[in-house]
Amino acid sequence: MTTLRLASALVATALLTSTAMAADLAHPQVIPAAPHQNTVYNWSGSYVGAFADYGFGSDDASVRGTNTAGMLDVKGFGGGIHVGHNYQTGNVVFGIEADVMMHGMEDSVTNAALFGGTTASAKYNWFATVRPRIGYAIDRFMIYATAGIAAGGVEYNTIVGDGSGSLRSKTTRFGLAAGAGAEYAITDNISLRAEYMYVNLETERFTFGLNRTTSIAESHHIRVGASYKF
Repeated sequence: MTTLRLASALVATALLTSTAMAADLAHPQVIPAAPHQNTVYNWSGSYVGAFADYGFGSDDASVRGTNTAGMLDVKGFGGGIHVGHNYQTGNVVFGIEADVMMHGMEDSVTNAALFGGTTASAKYNWFATVRPRIGYAIDRFMIYATAGIAAGGVEYNTIVGDGSGSLRSKTTRFGLAAGAGAEYAITDNISLRAEYMYVNLETERFTFGLNRTTSIAESHHIRVGASYKF
């Protein structure tokens, strides 16, 4: 009798389990999917980078005021490093950046008819700037404007053929820099940029012997570079 009761209980349990499983199959439980998250890139943080530069500009080559040996069309390539920090709020990005680069911008001109022959040359050896930046970001793409202070190493030489004087000047000059650019973050840490920079260093006027001349260190720069954000 006990065996019969035990068998009946096992049969009843099996029937109940089968019924529950059939109900689950007929009405499966739907588990809600996790919401899709679209993360927008954030430009906040410190960064370092490097860039290549092509610069061009013009400089005076006057002698004794109104007489000119010609215009110096300085141009050349350079390269350097930059470091900065950004802070983003909404779509607006505020930042500060400093850079330094070595350069090979130079030109020379000779006027054989001026005072027995006159040769003038200019060379820009290096530049450095410190500039606030403000940008507008759309996810990983940002456009920005920048302006600040600049310094540069300038060599300016003039030799007058009639022996009335010669000039050898190698100075550090200070001035202003301003520009604009665009930047794109190809990964969470690496971004690429292209920018234009205008640099205007202080004008120097020289008197040497009977001669006077003016050196205007004004230049334009096209840059491409990359940055690593921490």
